[in-house]
Amino acid sequence: MLEGGGTQMISTSNLDALFHPQSIAMIGASNQRNKWGYRILSNIVLGRYEGRIFPINPSEQHICGLNVYPSILDVPEPVDMALIVVPVPAVSRVIDECLAKGVRAAILITAGFGEIGPEGRLMEAELARRARRGGMIFTGPNCNGIISTPNHLYAMMLTTFPKFAQGGSVSMVTQSGNIGLSMLTRGVQNRVGFSKYVSSGNEACLRTEELIEYFGEDPESRVILTYIEGVKDGRRLFEACRRVGPKKPILLFKSGKTKGGAGAAQSHTGSIAGSNEIFDALCRQTGVIRCGQLDEMFDLAAAFQRQPLPRGPRVGIITSGGGWGVLTSDACEARGLEVGALSAETIGELDRRLPAWWSRNNPIDLVAGTGNRYELFKDCIDLLFGRDEVDAIILSGIGSTLLEQAQEGYVLNETEKQMIAVETTLADLIADAIARYRRPIIPQTDLNAHANPAENPLFKRLNDMGIMVLPDPERAAAVLGAMHRRHRYLERLA
Repeated sequence: MLEGGGTQMISTSNLDALFHPQSIAMIGASNQRNKWGYRILSNIVLGRYEGRIFPINPSEQHICGLNVYPSILDVPEPVDMALIVVPVPAVSRVIDECLAKGVRAAILITAGFGEIGPEGRLMEAELARRARRGGMIFTGPNCNGIISTPNHLYAMMLTTFPKFAQGGSVSMVTQSGNIGLSMLTRGVQNRVGFSKYVSSGNEACLRTEELIEYFGEDPESRVILTYIEGVKDGRRLFEACRRVGPKKPILLFKSGKTKGGAGAAQSHTGSIAGSNEIFDALCRQTGVIRCGQLDEMFDLAAAFQRQPLPRGPRVGIITSGGGWGVLTSDACEARGLEVGALSAETIGELDRRLPAWWSRNNPIDLVAGTGNRYELFKDCIDLLFGRDEVDAIILSGIGSTLLEQAQEGYVLNETEKQMIAVETTLADLIADAIARYRRPIIPQTDLNAHANPAENPLFKRLNDMGIMVLPDPERAAAVLGAMHRRHRYLERLA
């Protein structure tokens, strides 16, 4: 059982009905393709949802090839979950019909409640009171849907997502549907899979903290993301994060830091933004990692899903150019990481393996070293990890533009073909070293130098294995800095 935001307790079975329903009613289904009632229903069908689907519309007979019912009360079978996309005046009646039908969970897409003012907040509060009293929960109002990839449920507005989405172990609750779509799109582009996604909207009934607790117990969720504009019960959020934080990383993006931002949050989801200092304190005490940018939150989600935590602050930097090594060193040390000198024994070993012009320092600058770069990277990684010189490695400047030229019909000579073959094997080297040494390796390169990085075979191979290539030293260092903080938090609990 989860403690509810109101007077009623939320049963875990209610949330199971939300993410693993055996049957769905789409109330407000439409044949008009520009309406949410069509787009969401179409996504459910395109996503290959395997349960039963019941479109509800008193004026239609068939939508998306499915039989349509005038009311949910006319459906001849039990209904676990309902999606509600009807005008505001009809919502109260529809909620009562769902309760009469025994629906356990609903998604209230409809907007026009708490985000427009006090009267709307009273309306949604009354809906939530009636729903919980009747044994039902709902997300929203003013939300854009949910995703649960384990059972192929894509009950969302975004029209292209079901075609490209893949399963994973990242789960997200967001008070903004647009921010959520941005994160999902990043996932599609970078092959970072989501397990579950829920747009919580105004949170009249089901709140962020309850979903964090559910994800904390969910074996399909390893990393938890949340975008928050404001909270209604700060103590409940603190307790949820305190309980879940030791089990799984929670990555939090909190907007509304400024006076203007807080006002925008109030008009967007009706949220009270709260004190920025209080949120910082909550994160420090519960191990939550507060992110300052969406890209930072996504980078960390990818890293926590695939990479082990560093055991300490020591970072080894291997680079093909000295300037990138300097920038990476600065970025690491600015985040409390250490780019320390290598031992004389390790330098001696590297002298025997690397070109004569290498930097003899950390960062290890190969100075555009020739020969088999696979062997050079492998030797460096094996020595740094094998001799316990560092806790993590950043590989800077990987990936040749030849790999993209080959995609564009460029005629390669035999030497270039060999270079490409060697370069592409670097992905397997990185994955193998992460698995063998149980330490993180962060690949980083200037993606602006690549005409089409999405088609680069090396980067695609890394993405397929869940290892994200970061575009600059700052983002690479931010990932390792946050992972190191997570390690220290868990050590303090031990």
